[in-house]
Amino acid sequence: MKTLFRPSPVIGRLNQEDIALFFKLWFALTYSINCKHKIVPPFKKPAYEDNEGGYPFLEIRKELWKNPALIDEFLAEDDTELSFDEKAILASWRTHFISDNFIVLKYFKQYSVFMPSSNPTRLYGVLGISDSIEMQMRCVLPRMVETTLLPFKGKIIFDSLMIVSGTQFSNEEQAAFVKDYKRIKAESGIVECINSQTMI
Repeated sequence: MKTLFRPSPVIGRLNQEDIALFFKLWFALTYSINCKHKIVPPFKKPAYEDNEGGYPFLEIRKELWKNPALIDEFLAEDDTELSFDEKAILASWRTHFISDNFIVLKYFKQYSVFMPSSNPTRLYGVLGISDSIEMQMRCVLPRMVETTLLPFKGKIIFDSLMIVSGTQFSNEEQAAFVKDYKRIKAESGIVECINSQTMI
């Protein structure tokens, strides 16, 4: 049984300017949420340029997507120098995030294809942030991941945190994924931008 994996020279990520912008917004949001709600012990405010990593975002992120109104709270109270457009990106996360377990089906040059496992009626073309999804996962497809998809400047990215399952799919399951992929692609194509019409 052939898998859907096809190694290829992948670009599939944000450009350097947008990488910095994403982390500027993500760090500002999650740091502010933790300062107010004390989800994890206090930590140094992160900056993309630090390249230190290791910040405890997992627990903050869990609370955020359980209660996305925390974004409204941040925007209402924010006294930083975020621009109107930057605040609009954050506002779009409030209403157009998609949290799920996804089956990653294909790596393409421009993005990787995710299908929500809970309701396989959409295919999403997802870009990596600092690296392509292929470079980040480094595994044969299909593979299940837990993450949250976000709109970002007319593209789809994820919230920088992705838990890759070690589950190996049977030949029958892989064949079913191929069938679903072909059916959904023929019916509605691959969604490349999340909006009200493309939400699950």
